[in-house]
Amino acid sequence: MIHIVNPETIKSIDISSGANIIFNCEYLLPFINLKSLNLNGNVSNLHALKELTQIEFLGLRYMLDLSGMPSLTSWTKLRRFIAYVVEEKQGKFLRAELKQLIKEEKLPDTENNFFSVSKLKSKLWFMGEGNNFFASWSDKNEKKASKAYKLAVKEVSNAKAEKQVKEAVLKLIKIINILSNIETTEREDTWFAVQQLVKECHFDISEDLAMEWFDGARDF
Repeated sequence: MIHIVNPETIKSIDISSGANIIFNCEYLLPFINLKSLNLNGNVSNLHALKELTQIEFLGLRYMLDLSGMPSLTSWTKLRRFIAYVVEEKQGKFLRAELKQLIKEEKLPDTENNFFSVSKLKSKLWFMGEGNNFFASWSDKNEKKASKAYKLAVKEVSNAKAEKQVKEAVLKLIKIINILSNIETTEREDTWFAVQQLVKECHFDISEDLAMEWFDGARDF
């Protein structure tokens, strides 16, 4: 863990989190005088940003989950806001709020200000192209694993019962079982992919059950 002396003196922060890491926005609360914040990737507890009252620029990029996002009126000094490549359903609500606030002149869209919500993407996009858990693998293994994962995403999204989700997960693991040079980091990547699969199906599947499927099927 990194300890920062005098966090109140820091005015600008850029955070990028990978596909397998979720950044907790509550960690930003000590930075009470933050003016510029860029968040890129998976985050949690967006509601905490409401406490950063000095924010003038806020950027949100490549985000599947905007749960808890405060109203843009939370930051009275906000001059620039960019949401780029965010989940489409939540992004549409954010875009509608932005348009209404500009119309009411609560967020003046002037030469010195800029507000934008663009490139909205579906959850399936984030689970597939936008969330490649296998990007660091060798080219041959990455292509095979990514292809198998995309197929699993489609099957899980159409699943009507737990049995179908399990079959999709086991099919993915079976393909990865026959790939060469699967070691500790690759095992972790595969587990993160399985977690994402079961998280996005239409009903609840516990992490313990997903882990049971994963450990029972893998040879790596």
